[in-house]
Amino acid sequence: MAIVLKVISTFFRFTGCLGYSLGLLGVYYAGCNRTISNIFSITAMSFFGFAFGGSLITPVDMSPTFA
Repeated sequence: MAIVLKVISTFFRFTGCLGYSLGLLGVYYAGCNRTISNIFSITAMSFFGFAFGGSLITPVDMSPTFA
């Protein structure tokens, strides 16, 4: 079970970091286009939720008997 939790945690962290990074690169390449820049900003912050979800499983990894 610990391996499954590690895979889930790693997947969510990787997805969150990758999506956030791509969203910020999109903001950079959007230039002065306000609409596209806002869309990429919202996308980047939405992917940040995946990274947060990957961090929420840390207490279960640290102490599975009390989870």
